[in-house]
Amino acid sequence: MFLWASCSRQEPTSAPEAPAPALEEAEVWVEVQALDSTAFAEEIVSNGRLQARQRAELRFKTGELLVDLPVRNGSRVEQGQLLARLDTTVLALRLDEARARLARADWEMQNLRISYGYAGKADDSIPPRILHSMRVQCDWYAAHNAVRQNALALSQSELRAPFAGTVANLSAKPFNTLQVGEPFCTLLDDSRLEAVFLVMEADLPKISAGLEVEVKTLSDSLLARGFVSVVNPTVGPSGMSEIRADLEPSPGFYDGMNVEVRVRRWVPGSLRVPKAALQVRAGQEVVFVYENGLAKWRTVRTQGQNTTHYRVVEGLKPGDQVIVSGNLNLAHDAKVKLRTPEP
Repeated sequence: MFLWASCSRQEPTSAPEAPAPALEEAEVWVEVQALDSTAFAEEIVSNGRLQARQRAELRFKTGELLVDLPVRNGSRVEQGQLLARLDTTVLALRLDEARARLARADWEMQNLRISYGYAGKADDSIPPRILHSMRVQCDWYAAHNAVRQNALALSQSELRAPFAGTVANLSAKPFNTLQVGEPFCTLLDDSRLEAVFLVMEADLPKISAGLEVEVKTLSDSLLARGFVSVVNPTVGPSGMSEIRADLEPSPGFYDGMNVEVRVRRWVPGSLRVPKAALQVRAGQEVVFVYENGLAKWRTVRTQGQNTTHYRVVEGLKPGDQVIVSGNLNLAHDAKVKLRTPEP
């Protein structure tokens, strides 16, 4: 009997692989800012328009030929200065005619005095009922009123500045007939401007006369400062209320300009954090605070803001080290290292 033995060649067992080295956690460098209780400049931002504090649309009350126009758009005028004059030929003739009618009425009045036996008597010595009857008979009332009306029309042939200011919106040309009541020009007292703007009804209780205002033009970012002068206590159908602010004289600002308005009110004893420190996660306002090398997640509530900061009313306390940079991808209890901010 033969026994066949099968000898298979056995491969040596390979050595176990060494465990992969653990990845080092990336260092996260942050900057912090210690909170302290201080006055916070809360800002309410709106858009508005500039208006001259005094503005008048001037019109002639009689229609005649324009014969004298010594001003033009942009002219600076003083109170009472002549702006335009109409031809007075027809107006003077009408006044002369009215005076002739009044003279005739006075002559007829004298005849009636004689007829009634009051010749040479003063008007106050004639019984009022009889005096009135005589004046009606000679058409004295109508003649007297016609003189007054035509004298007034003649005086209105000149248009004079009711106050010192600048002429605007003037389009009339000499030797053209003007229509009664047609706008002739606008007079602006633009030595002092005011900003007119709207605020939401929720912000209305925060605004009062005297608050500081900063106005910036939308075109070239010129700045002017002023103070709230008028607060309309009525809220309109759109939920807005009108506010007016007097501005300090500043070059480059004109009536009708569109501007950005910032109303600033100071809230004492406030905690403020830079806007870069606050994030919104899962619909909540979140700030990270540095504690013993870790970033701690804090849910906060803000109330008011300005250009650079939020005012925090819940979730933080004075002395907290708020992380103001390097916080974009932080998680709760993440290890962080402090970096000294550049000067």
